[in-house]
Amino acid sequence: MKQAVQVCILLGMALLVIGIYSHLYETSSTGLLPYIDYPLRPYAMPLLILGIISLVSGIVLKLHGEAK
Repeated sequence: MKQAVQVCILLGMALLVIGIYSHLYETSSTGLLPYIDYPLRPYAMPLLILGIISLVSGIVLKLHGEAK
């Protein structure tokens, strides 16, 4: 149970960081033309939602395990 809690919390934190990175990532140019594109932005919200769900479930599991 302890390992599952740690995995949930670490996975949640990692997914939040990856989601923030994918939201902020931009390609600044393609060749000679100045062109701004956000190719990873469609993946940002699902990663952030999965990260929050995983983090909250890890915290709930930790609090539930300490209560017993």
